[in-house]
Amino acid sequence: MEKSFIHVNMISHIRSSFPHICNSKISTPDNFTYIFQTITRLDGRRFRMAEPHEVKITVLKRFSPADVFDRSPVTPVKPLKACELFEDGQEFIVDLHLKKPEGFCSSAWHTIYCSIRTLAFGGNMPWYKEKGVAINCCIDGLRPVIFKLERI
Repeated sequence: MEKSFIHVNMISHIRSSFPHICNSKISTPDNFTYIFQTITRLDGRRFRMAEPHEVKITVLKRFSPADVFDRSPVTPVKPLKACELFEDGQEFIVDLHLKKPEGFCSSAWHTIYCSIRTLAFGGNMPWYKEKGVAINCCIDGLRPVIFKLERI
């Protein structure tokens, strides 16, 4: 009973806050997701939201500290080589649910996820001529890894 009350409150809130995107037919829990799948503009034109695509991640290049700096700005506790979690040329597929691929570095994932989400939902990077492609790197400043992201 409480769940239905919360749902009705959410629909009422969305209708009052965003009247230009809500269809007046929305009133049942089954139609609730419809709000997020179809947008009605002020001029009455309706658009479906983009369906997700898979995204391929390719490891283009891993760098060691010696590749990045003549002299390291900090002294590592132990000697560092290029990132050992990846291999150059290694590929990963991000599924339609946009879940982190098995074995993928969490820090690198956090860094590139915004670009993955953009590509997965049909967006493009305006600074590249190629559509459906992005080049990103992880946040490790001493031994970065460069990734190519491609919408499949």
